[in-house]
Amino acid sequence: MSKKTPSTDPKTHTHADSIVHTGDHPQDPPKSPLVASNSSVTVTLPWEKIKAAYGKVLAKAALNIRSDGFRKGKVPAHIAEGMVDQNKLYDQAVQEVFPEFYLAEIQKSQKKPISQPDVEPIETEQKKDWKFTVYFAERPEVRLGDYKKVIMNASKEAAKEIAEKEAELVKPEEKKEPLTTAQKEDIALKHIFRSLAESVAPQIPELLIRQEVNRELDQLVQQLKQLNIKAEDYLKSRQMTAEQLQNEYAGMALSSLQIEFIIAEIAKDQKMTVEDAEIDKTLDQLGGGKMSETDRKNPDTRSYVFSSLLKQKVIRSLVESK
Repeated sequence: MSKKTPSTDPKTHTHADSIVHTGDHPQDPPKSPLVASNSSVTVTLPWEKIKAAYGKVLAKAALNIRSDGFRKGKVPAHIAEGMVDQNKLYDQAVQEVFPEFYLAEIQKSQKKPISQPDVEPIETEQKKDWKFTVYFAERPEVRLGDYKKVIMNASKEAAKEIAEKEAELVKPEEKKEPLTTAQKEDIALKHIFRSLAESVAPQIPELLIRQEVNRELDQLVQQLKQLNIKAEDYLKSRQMTAEQLQNEYAGMALSSLQIEFIIAEIAKDQKMTVEDAEIDKTLDQLGGGKMSETDRKNPDTRSYVFSSLLKQKVIRSLVESK
Protein backbone atom coordinates (compact mmCIF):
# COMPACT_ATOMS: atom_id res chain seq x y z
CA MET A 1 0.00 0.00 0.00
CA SER A 2 1.13 3.58 -0.47
CA LYS A 3 2.56 5.54 2.40
CA LYS A 4 0.00 8.16 3.24
CA THR A 5 -0.52 10.63 6.01
CA PRO A 6 -3.50 10.00 8.29
CA SER A 7 -6.37 12.05 6.96
CA THR A 8 -7.16 13.31 10.46
CA ASP A 9 -4.00 15.37 10.44
CA PRO A 10 -3.23 16.00 6.77
CA LYS A 11 0.05 17.45 5.71
CA THR A 12 -0.30 20.94 4.38
CA HIS A 13 2.04 20.48 1.43
CA THR A 14 0.48 22.96 -0.98
CA HIS A 15 1.75 25.78 -3.12
CA ALA A 16 3.17 27.55 -0.04
CA ASP A 17 5.39 24.75 1.20
CA SER A 18 8.74 25.93 -0.12
CA ILE A 19 8.47 29.49 1.14
CA VAL A 20 10.10 29.45 4.52
CA HIS A 21 12.31 26.37 4.54
CA THR A 22 14.97 25.22 2.14
CA GLY A 23 13.52 21.90 1.00
CA ASP A 24 10.48 19.66 1.03
CA HIS A 25 11.09 18.35 4.53
CA PRO A 26 9.54 20.29 7.46
CA GLN A 27 12.73 19.88 9.48
CA ASP A 28 15.03 21.41 6.85
CA PRO A 29 17.09 24.34 8.17
CA PRO A 30 15.10 27.60 8.02
CA LYS A 31 16.30 30.25 5.61
CA SER A 32 15.91 33.08 8.10
CA PRO A 33 17.31 33.38 11.66
CA LEU A 34 13.85 34.65 12.62
CA VAL A 35 12.31 31.29 11.66
CA ALA A 36 12.64 28.49 14.21
CA SER A 37 12.80 24.78 13.42
CA ASN A 38 9.75 22.66 14.16
CA SER A 39 9.51 20.33 17.14
CA SER A 40 8.81 16.64 16.53
CA VAL A 41 8.02 13.28 18.08
CA THR A 42 7.95 9.75 16.70
CA VAL A 43 4.59 8.01 16.99
CA THR A 44 4.35 4.21 16.77
CA LEU A 45 1.01 2.54 16.07
CA PRO A 46 0.81 -1.18 17.01
CA TRP A 47 -0.15 -3.32 14.03
CA GLU A 48 -2.81 -5.14 16.06
CA LYS A 49 -4.55 -1.82 16.74
CA ILE A 50 -4.43 -0.87 13.07
CA LYS A 51 -5.66 -4.31 12.03
CA ALA A 52 -8.62 -4.15 14.43
CA ALA A 53 -9.56 -0.64 13.28
CA TYR A 54 -9.22 -1.71 9.64
CA GLY A 55 -11.64 -4.56 10.25
CA LYS A 56 -14.24 -2.16 11.65
CA VAL A 57 -13.79 0.29 8.78
CA LEU A 58 -14.06 -2.54 6.24
CA ALA A 59 -17.23 -3.87 7.85
CA LYS A 60 -18.80 -0.44 7.68
CA ALA A 61 -17.79 0.02 4.04
CA ALA A 62 -19.21 -3.40 3.14
CA LEU A 63 -22.69 -2.22 4.18
CA ASN A 64 -22.83 0.05 1.13
CA ILE A 65 -21.44 -2.40 -1.44
CA ARG A 66 -23.51 -4.31 -3.98
CA SER A 67 -22.32 -7.55 -5.55
CA ASP A 68 -23.96 -10.24 -7.69
CA GLY A 69 -25.54 -12.89 -5.53
CA PHE A 70 -25.68 -10.68 -2.43
CA ARG A 71 -28.10 -8.10 -1.19
CA LYS A 72 -26.80 -4.63 -0.29
CA GLY A 73 -25.21 -4.79 3.13
CA LYS A 74 -24.80 -8.58 3.00
CA VAL A 75 -21.56 -8.77 1.01
CA PRO A 76 -18.93 -10.75 3.01
CA ALA A 77 -16.00 -8.68 4.20
CA HIS A 78 -13.39 -10.69 2.25
CA ILE A 79 -15.30 -10.04 -0.98
CA ALA A 80 -15.98 -6.39 -0.18
CA GLU A 81 -12.29 -5.84 0.49
CA GLY A 82 -11.46 -6.52 -3.13
CA MET A 83 -14.04 -3.99 -4.29
CA VAL A 84 -12.85 -0.96 -2.34
CA ASP A 85 -9.76 1.24 -2.19
CA GLN A 86 -7.76 -0.45 0.57
CA ASN A 87 -5.47 2.57 0.93
CA LYS A 88 -8.45 4.69 1.90
CA LEU A 89 -9.57 2.07 4.41
CA TYR A 90 -6.12 1.98 6.00
CA ASP A 91 -6.11 5.78 6.14
CA GLN A 92 -9.42 5.68 7.98
CA ALA A 93 -8.09 2.98 10.31
CA VAL A 94 -5.06 5.07 11.15
CA GLN A 95 -7.38 8.01 11.65
CA GLU A 96 -9.07 6.03 14.40
CA VAL A 97 -5.89 4.86 16.11
CA PHE A 98 -3.54 7.82 15.66
CA PRO A 99 -4.92 10.43 18.15
CA GLU A 100 -4.55 8.17 21.22
CA PHE A 101 -0.88 7.36 20.56
CA TYR A 102 -0.01 10.88 19.41
CA LEU A 103 -1.41 12.36 22.63
CA ALA A 104 0.45 9.77 24.71
CA GLU A 105 3.75 10.58 22.99
CA ILE A 106 3.19 14.33 23.46
CA GLN A 107 2.56 13.83 27.16
CA LYS A 108 5.59 11.57 27.47
CA SER A 109 7.86 14.10 25.77
CA GLN A 110 6.37 16.97 27.82
CA LYS A 111 6.12 19.08 24.70
CA LYS A 112 3.33 21.59 24.13
CA PRO A 113 2.11 21.87 20.53
CA ILE A 114 0.27 25.05 19.53
CA SER A 115 -0.28 24.05 15.89
CA GLN A 116 -1.93 21.30 13.93
CA PRO A 117 0.55 18.42 13.46
CA ASP A 118 2.33 17.75 10.19
CA VAL A 119 2.59 13.95 9.86
CA GLU A 120 5.12 12.03 7.77
CA PRO A 121 5.08 8.22 7.51
CA ILE A 122 8.32 6.36 8.26
CA GLU A 123 7.18 2.71 8.16
CA THR A 124 3.75 1.50 6.99
CA GLU A 125 4.34 -2.16 6.17
CA GLN A 126 1.51 -4.58 6.86
CA LYS A 127 1.88 -6.95 9.84
CA LYS A 128 4.43 -4.59 11.40
CA ASP A 129 4.02 -1.61 13.71
CA TRP A 130 3.62 1.67 11.81
CA LYS A 131 5.83 4.65 12.59
CA PHE A 132 5.31 8.33 11.87
CA THR A 133 7.32 11.47 12.48
CA VAL A 134 5.01 14.21 13.68
CA TYR A 135 6.13 17.83 13.39
CA PHE A 136 4.48 20.70 15.24
CA ALA A 137 5.12 24.20 16.51
CA GLU A 138 5.67 25.14 20.13
CA ARG A 139 5.25 28.59 21.63
CA PRO A 140 8.37 30.66 20.94
CA GLU A 141 10.37 32.24 23.73
CA VAL A 142 9.73 35.97 23.87
CA ARG A 143 12.24 38.14 25.75
CA LEU A 144 10.83 41.66 25.87
CA GLY A 145 13.93 43.35 27.25
CA ASP A 146 13.50 47.10 27.80
CA TYR A 147 10.42 47.15 25.58
CA LYS A 148 8.98 50.28 27.21
CA LYS A 149 11.99 52.28 26.06
CA VAL A 150 11.59 50.81 22.56
CA ILE A 151 7.94 51.89 22.53
CA MET A 152 8.83 55.38 23.79
CA ASN A 153 11.43 55.89 21.04
CA ALA A 154 9.08 54.51 18.39
CA SER A 155 6.34 56.87 19.57
CA LYS A 156 8.73 59.81 19.16
CA GLU A 157 9.51 58.73 15.60
CA ALA A 158 5.80 58.38 14.92
CA ALA A 159 5.19 61.89 16.27
CA LYS A 160 7.81 63.26 13.88
CA GLU A 161 6.16 61.57 10.90
CA ILE A 162 2.74 62.82 11.96
CA ALA A 163 4.06 66.38 12.32
CA GLU A 164 5.68 66.22 8.87
CA LYS A 165 2.51 64.90 7.25
CA GLU A 166 0.37 67.56 8.92
CA ALA A 167 2.80 70.27 7.85
CA GLU A 168 2.40 69.11 4.26
CA LEU A 169 -1.39 69.06 4.53
CA VAL A 170 -1.68 72.68 5.63
CA LYS A 171 0.29 74.00 2.65
CA PRO A 172 -1.91 76.18 0.39
CA GLU A 173 -1.28 74.01 -2.65
CA GLU A 174 -2.40 70.89 -0.81
CA LYS A 175 -5.68 71.99 0.80
CA LYS A 176 -6.34 68.54 2.29
CA GLU A 177 -8.16 67.46 5.41
CA PRO A 178 -5.99 67.07 8.54
CA LEU A 179 -5.07 63.60 9.75
CA THR A 180 -7.79 61.84 11.69
CA THR A 181 -7.21 60.27 15.08
CA ALA A 182 -7.40 56.82 13.47
CA GLN A 183 -4.74 57.77 10.90
CA LYS A 184 -2.44 59.06 13.63
CA GLU A 185 -2.90 55.85 15.61
CA ASP A 186 -2.12 53.78 12.53
CA ILE A 187 1.13 55.67 12.03
CA ALA A 188 2.03 55.22 15.70
CA LEU A 189 1.32 51.50 15.66
CA LYS A 190 3.32 51.06 12.46
CA HIS A 191 6.40 52.50 14.17
CA ILE A 192 5.80 50.67 17.45
CA PHE A 193 5.19 47.27 15.86
CA ARG A 194 8.20 47.57 13.59
CA SER A 195 10.48 48.62 16.44
CA LEU A 196 9.23 45.87 18.75
CA ALA A 197 9.65 43.22 16.06
CA GLU A 198 13.21 44.39 15.40
CA SER A 199 14.11 44.68 19.08
CA VAL A 200 12.47 41.55 20.51
CA ALA A 201 12.85 39.49 17.33
CA PRO A 202 11.13 36.28 18.49
CA GLN A 203 11.81 33.20 16.37
CA ILE A 204 8.60 31.84 14.85
CA PRO A 205 8.32 28.10 14.11
CA GLU A 206 8.33 27.33 10.40
CA LEU A 207 5.11 25.33 10.59
CA LEU A 208 3.14 28.25 12.05
CA ILE A 209 4.30 30.48 9.21
CA ARG A 210 3.57 27.86 6.56
CA GLN A 211 0.08 27.18 7.86
CA GLU A 212 -0.67 30.91 8.03
CA VAL A 213 0.61 31.40 4.48
CA ASN A 214 -1.51 28.53 3.22
CA ARG A 215 -4.57 29.97 4.94
CA GLU A 216 -4.03 33.40 3.41
CA LEU A 217 -3.30 32.01 -0.05
CA ASP A 218 -6.38 29.79 0.07
CA GLN A 219 -8.43 32.84 1.01
CA LEU A 220 -6.92 34.77 -1.91
CA VAL A 221 -7.75 31.93 -4.31
CA GLN A 222 -11.38 31.96 -3.14
CA GLN A 223 -11.59 35.72 -3.57
CA LEU A 224 -10.19 35.49 -7.09
CA LYS A 225 -12.71 32.78 -7.96
CA GLN A 226 -15.57 34.97 -6.74
CA LEU A 227 -14.29 37.80 -8.92
CA ASN A 228 -13.77 35.40 -11.84
CA ILE A 229 -10.10 36.32 -12.04
CA LYS A 230 -7.49 33.74 -12.99
CA ALA A 231 -4.48 33.38 -10.72
CA GLU A 232 -2.15 33.95 -13.68
CA ASP A 233 -3.89 37.23 -14.52
CA TYR A 234 -3.68 38.36 -10.90
CA LEU A 235 0.05 37.66 -10.81
CA LYS A 236 0.51 39.43 -14.12
CA SER A 237 -1.36 42.50 -12.86
CA ARG A 238 0.97 42.66 -9.87
CA GLN A 239 4.02 41.91 -12.02
CA MET A 240 4.96 39.03 -9.73
CA THR A 241 5.78 35.36 -10.01
CA ALA A 242 4.03 32.75 -7.82
CA GLU A 243 7.22 32.39 -5.78
CA GLN A 244 7.42 36.15 -5.19
CA LEU A 245 3.82 36.20 -4.01
CA GLN A 246 4.47 33.28 -1.67
CA ASN A 247 7.52 35.03 -0.24
CA GLU A 248 5.52 38.22 0.24
CA TYR A 249 2.88 36.32 2.19
CA ALA A 250 5.57 34.53 4.20
CA GLY A 251 7.11 37.85 5.20
CA MET A 252 3.73 39.21 6.26
CA ALA A 253 2.94 36.02 8.19
CA LEU A 254 6.27 36.17 10.03
CA SER A 255 5.76 39.81 11.03
CA SER A 256 2.15 39.25 12.05
CA LEU A 257 2.99 36.23 14.20
CA GLN A 258 5.89 38.03 15.84
CA ILE A 259 3.59 40.88 16.85
CA GLU A 260 0.95 38.44 18.13
CA PHE A 261 3.41 36.76 20.49
CA ILE A 262 4.94 40.07 21.57
CA ILE A 263 1.51 41.49 22.39
CA ALA A 264 0.66 38.39 24.41
CA GLU A 265 3.90 38.73 26.38
CA ILE A 266 3.30 42.43 27.05
CA ALA A 267 -0.18 41.59 28.34
CA LYS A 268 1.40 39.04 30.66
CA ASP A 269 4.10 41.45 31.81
CA GLN A 270 1.55 44.19 32.55
CA LYS A 271 -0.82 41.69 34.15
CA MET A 272 -3.64 42.64 31.82
CA THR A 273 -6.72 40.47 31.72
CA VAL A 274 -10.32 40.41 30.52
CA GLU A 275 -13.25 39.93 32.88
CA ASP A 276 -16.20 37.66 32.14
CA ALA A 277 -18.50 40.69 32.13
CA GLU A 278 -16.46 42.20 29.27
CA ILE A 279 -16.73 38.98 27.28
CA ASP A 280 -20.48 38.82 27.88
CA LYS A 281 -20.91 42.42 26.76
CA THR A 282 -19.01 41.73 23.54
CA LEU A 283 -21.04 38.59 22.86
CA ASP A 284 -24.24 40.59 23.36
CA GLN A 285 -23.05 43.10 20.78
CA LEU A 286 -21.99 40.42 18.31
CA GLY A 287 -25.20 38.44 18.64
CA GLY A 288 -27.51 41.40 18.84
CA GLY A 289 -28.68 40.11 22.19
CA LYS A 290 -30.01 36.93 20.58
CA MET A 291 -27.07 34.57 21.08
CA SER A 292 -28.10 31.30 22.69
CA GLU A 293 -26.83 30.39 26.15
CA THR A 294 -25.03 27.40 24.65
CA ASP A 295 -23.12 29.61 22.23
CA ARG A 296 -22.35 32.12 24.97
CA LYS A 297 -20.80 29.41 27.13
CA ASN A 298 -18.88 27.77 24.27
CA PRO A 299 -15.23 27.63 25.48
CA ASP A 300 -13.79 28.25 22.01
CA THR A 301 -16.01 31.29 21.45
CA ARG A 302 -15.19 32.79 24.83
CA SER A 303 -11.49 32.09 24.37
CA TYR A 304 -11.51 33.84 20.99
CA VAL A 305 -13.30 36.89 22.41
CA PHE A 306 -10.93 36.93 25.41
CA SER A 307 -7.89 36.97 23.12
CA SER A 308 -9.37 39.68 20.89
CA LEU A 309 -10.26 41.96 23.81
CA LEU A 310 -6.89 41.43 25.47
CA LYS A 311 -5.12 42.31 22.24
CA GLN A 312 -7.21 45.48 21.94
CA LYS A 313 -6.24 46.49 25.48
CA VAL A 314 -2.53 46.04 24.76
CA ILE A 315 -2.77 47.96 21.47
CA ARG A 316 -4.63 50.78 23.21
CA SER A 317 -1.90 50.96 25.85
CA LEU A 318 0.77 51.06 23.12
CA VAL A 319 -0.96 53.90 21.30
CA GLU A 320 -1.30 55.90 24.50
CA SER A 321 2.36 55.35 25.49
CA LYS A 322 4.46 58.48 25.61
